Amino acid sequence: MSRSKRQRAWLIVVALLLLANLMVSIVILWRFAGPAIIETAPGNPRFGLSFISAPDHLADEARYSGALAAGATWDRWPLYWHWVDEGGYAGPHAGGRHDYDALIAQELAHGLTPIAILLGTPARYAQAAPPPNPAGDPAKPNSLPVTASTATLPPAGLFEPIFDDGTDEPGPDKLINPANPWAAFVFATVERYRPGGRLAWQQGWPRGVGVRYWEVWNEPDYQLFWGGTVEEYYRLLEVAYKSIKAADPEATVILGGLAFYDQRDWFPALLRQTNSDPSRAYFDVFSFHHYLSIYNSEQLIQQAHASLTAFSLENIPIWITESGVSVWDDFPATTHDVAPDTPFRATMAEQAAYIVQNAALSFYNGVERYYHFQLHDDCGDGPSSAYGLRQNFSPHACNPAQGQPRAAYAAYQLAAEQFDGVIPLWRDKQYEHDRVAFYRPADKSRVMALWATQGLTVTTAISATGNSARLLWVEPTPPLSGTGGLSRTLTLTPTGGVYSLTLPRATNQNGADPADPTFQIGGQPFLLVEQDTQPPRTILQPLQPSSPPTFLLRWQGDDPGSGIAGYDLYVSEDGGPLELWLADTPAAEAKYTGRINHSYSFAIRARDRAGNAEPLPAQPQVTTQIVSGPAVTGVVLGPTGEPIAGANVTITGPNTQETLTTNAAGQWPPLPLLGGEYELQASAPGYTAWPAPRRVSLTDAATITLTLAPPANAIASGDFEGDGVWNVWEWAGQINLSIDAFDGQSAARLGDGSGEPADCPGGQSGQLWSLSQQVMIPTDSKPHLSFLYKISPSQSPTPDPRLSVSFEANGETYELIPPDELSPTSEWMLAHKDLSAWQGQTGLVQFQVMRCSAEPFSVSLDRVSLGPGQ
Repeated sequence: MSRSKRQRAWLIVVALLLLANLMVSIVILWRFAGPAIIETAPGNPRFGLSFISAPDHLADEARYSGALAAGATWDRWPLYWHWVDEGGYAGPHAGGRHDYDALIAQELAHGLTPIAILLGTPARYAQAAPPPNPAGDPAKPNSLPVTASTATLPPAGLFEPIFDDGTDEPGPDKLINPANPWAAFVFATVERYRPGGRLAWQQGWPRGVGVRYWEVWNEPDYQLFWGGTVEEYYRLLEVAYKSIKAADPEATVILGGLAFYDQRDWFPALLRQTNSDPSRAYFDVFSFHHYLSIYNSEQLIQQAHASLTAFSLENIPIWITESGVSVWDDFPATTHDVAPDTPFRATMAEQAAYIVQNAALSFYNGVERYYHFQLHDDCGDGPSSAYGLRQNFSPHACNPAQGQPRAAYAAYQLAAEQFDGVIPLWRDKQYEHDRVAFYRPADKSRVMALWATQGLTVTTAISATGNSARLLWVEPTPPLSGTGGLSRTLTLTPTGGVYSLTLPRATNQNGADPADPTFQIGGQPFLLVEQDTQPPRTILQPLQPSSPPTFLLRWQGDDPGSGIAGYDLYVSEDGGPLELWLADTPAAEAKYTGRINHSYSFAIRARDRAGNAEPLPAQPQVTTQIVSGPAVTGVVLGPTGEPIAGANVTITGPNTQETLTTNAAGQWPPLPLLGGEYELQASAPGYTAWPAPRRVSLTDAATITLTLAPPANAIASGDFEGDGVWNVWEWAGQINLSIDAFDGQSAARLGDGSGEPADCPGGQSGQLWSLSQQVMIPTDSKPHLSFLYKISPSQSPTPDPRLSVSFEANGETYELIPPDELSPTSEWMLAHKDLSAWQGQTGLVQFQVMRCSAEPFSVSLDRVSLGPGQ
């Protein structure tokens, strides 16, 4: 990425030298040979297009001019291995000719950044197609589609070593292993087109000019494009990644844009190949494709973030490298009588709305780059395809026309212009409308995209952040008059600090299922652009009248126009003057340490990212008195009662948030705390924290026990929290969930209410309660069943049987804890049993309580776990 920035810096220098000759809106100077001369029209570095040009149909100046005028700065196209294998990088292939050298020279000469998709196995290197799977879902075949070519198959030699020393590990002066044809092709291609590579040397390009972005295949989760398995693609990706980096260490490797079409679990399956080691992910950028539904696309973005985070890849950028919708109300669709309700189709007005809305949601959800498919219709995915921002130019092999722009072209221009350099600010999504706000530092403006989400016209009120705003939208112009769509601008003045805006209803319901009433695209969107001239608003959260020597101060701020940039905190001791304590902090809380028997008062002000600031505070806003409190300490135990050294213990309560570390005995140091309600949570490497913290009410000095679960718990809902408890636990008798829990939220109680009729050991009638769960005993070293319990004593002169625990497997019942082993106790106690004798076996873990007298009696269970122990 750093070299790319240097490249753009070089382009800016060149642009300044040419400025005198560039007074028209777009002037493009290009020479096929020699140093690239870069076009200077401003574009948005986050916006790209697919197929501005193509290796077998090089773009002319009109096509490049249209792309650059739209605001695109990236182009994406395929670099076919089987074409290169047939005719070299410039030559013939079956049915045509290609010229990658000329294509790349053109792209760079016009200031575009290309993404080259490496794909297409030559027939001589293709593995055999997998046989059909008779047991598979016929609707989702896992064999190669009959319409696919050998170009979709995994290449032979893929699992041969990448380098000629017989390893996959890169190193200085290592050569590519010729027995791995995919590695050889990838390395040779990157070496040819990288900055300083063969083509750069031939063309005399300046330093840093060349291809730096490489995508590994296209939609490998869609069997039309990839006929191999997840494991084979993972190997393809690894080989490509290491070969690309060997040729150009500063190159960016992009995961082949996923389709998420019929294999939604394909990406998690790919990530599992890494064994949760981020260094084995073998991609620098995650990309995916999506069409039509703006909210389905947003859901996929969120799922991608979650999947990446689950495998410690949360810093991987997300790009959408294909998105769009094909229209039905324009040529060529109109010549094929495409019906208005055809799935995945839209009107030209809806297509324009889609671009603004999808771009807004993408950038708000953290997408780094956004591509539209495509600039022109070209041949699309069929004779009636009309995905383009423009119709085709004539002559053209498919659907020749006059290059007429659609309203989508103006929408793309508007989005590229207004979403340039924006930072997500806030989102207000209601049933009937959606409002997505950004801050644009370049002109200190809030940029808000808003639209109706249902088939209803909506009037919405927007709080002003300035004295006036610009309202921008794209107005389709039927019949088309040479523009396809016009960007309109209107100046608005707020009334009572509020703008009122009417949003046209949504109209597109062309989802995959014709009966689905969901609106796939919102109504006509508007952009409200307003400079932020109003200061933020802040408030300090109240402090308790008394605090321990070190206490926590929290505050909140709100600035809907540009967002909070930082806070200034002021403090006064014993009624003295306010003095600056913290300057320009972005945090929302901080600890303060004072002196016992002294009072401290605080005030706050904030400034926003546009530079607006609240007035200096004249008076304190909150006050507390420092007093000495009793010391609280405790111990952190593992599932088998082992003390855990190095555990972090977080204590949260009145004016308090402290994190302490345990010593070798598992104890944390004493902490003075005032009386009140506190939450304590422990965490440590090699263990799993229970979801719910332990809640305690402190009135005096105390020693508190905390527990941790094993790294993997075979017991589901072992803490008895949430709605899924009774989906995994089986029960007999009336089992209650009690708030008298170890963690203060929920525990299972056996013995309350009515039990199942049962025969007692003495022959009398009794009641039985049981709680059980089907589990597989882990194969880890020393698997232990661990749980916390409390047993209330019986008043009967003849003690009732107590809690017993058993394991049932293969028709046998094994007693783990007999009824008389655990004594009555009013305190929570930890019990555990070694289940190593049943490793790998599946059976029923069962807790059982029997009452043989009329006396009240109950057993409480919490934090049940099954996993490795000491």
